[in-house]
Amino acid sequence: MEFYIYDTEMRMTGVIDDPVSALWTERYHKAGDMELYLRASSQAAGLLKKGCYVKRADRDTLCIIEHIEICEDGEEGDHLLVSGRDLKSLLDRRIIWEQTTLSGDVEDALRKIISENAIDTDPERIIPGLVLGPKNIPPGDTIKKQITGTNLMEAVEDICMTYQYGWDVLFQDGRFVVIFYKGTDRSYGQTGTDNPYVVFSTEFDNLLSSTYIQDMDQYRNVALVAGEGEGKARRRTVVGQAAGLDRYEMYVDARDVSSNEGDITEADYMAQLYGRGVERLEACQIDEAFEGEVDNTDMYICGRDYFLGDIVTVENKYGITRSARVTEMIESWDENGYTAVPTFETWMGGGTAWR
Repeated sequence: MEFYIYDTEMRMTGVIDDPVSALWTERYHKAGDMELYLRASSQAAGLLKKGCYVKRADRDTLCIIEHIEICEDGEEGDHLLVSGRDLKSLLDRRIIWEQTTLSGDVEDALRKIISENAIDTDPERIIPGLVLGPKNIPPGDTIKKQITGTNLMEAVEDICMTYQYGWDVLFQDGRFVVIFYKGTDRSYGQTGTDNPYVVFSTEFDNLLSSTYIQDMDQYRNVALVAGEGEGKARRRTVVGQAAGLDRYEMYVDARDVSSNEGDITEADYMAQLYGRGVERLEACQIDEAFEGEVDNTDMYICGRDYFLGDIVTVENKYGITRSARVTEMIESWDENGYTAVPTFETWMGGGTAWR
């Protein structure tokens, strides 16, 4: 795999085509990252500098160099290690500057906080070259949320996690283009669609190894959300329904959600409290995931038959079968060749299934 290097002015300055090893990880909800390990040289050290960009020859995704190590070793030879995150991390440089109320379509809300804090904002806060791409997600999902001071990237990630959206920042025509999307359902469990199935199993000899994880240590399904006020006068709402041994409660302090002394209606304020509870419960669901190394050269090829964010069927030799979303893809190149290791997170039909 070749990697193109760009300087901070987005001018291509060289090519790395012989790394000892390389890792490239893309994620559906969060920022991805990369790592290049190569023999040290003055040329390489001069090329790979902090803040420069690394681009794969086959993708529109770039990573920003954030960490550099030069390791001197008299026996093994000197090596250079560089790593960094993809272009999503540009949003990590901004916060939600003003109190912002999000209401209505989820993708519109995501576009709003990015525009107001990194594009259509004070000149000093504009991220040069950052633009919003076309809308991709059909309307239907709605949000009620108030947010102030949160890191912009974390705010986008939290909303995407809650509503099971994916997002990316692509380098196209010299610009950093932000897009949101939803993966395609290619599982046995799809309804209302006729997409070709993608199934990873030992029976099909395309699931080379797997690890199945189920952990409910942090599981909660009912949230008591408390907002403005003191003592018994605090405004509260409950999110979730369960009883007996099936009920797992949590408390959410949402005092930072403000009605602005009556400027926000009671209905809208309570909807914002409810939305905070939904978001916190989403982070406390049963942790169930498949991690596995798949055969990416025969039956199904990532980037052709399925993509990051798609829902596929995964079955191990013990009969555990799940419809699972591909939330992460780790690709590596070294002396042993190429491997692709996806992470599958069990898909429950969306992040608000308990409503």
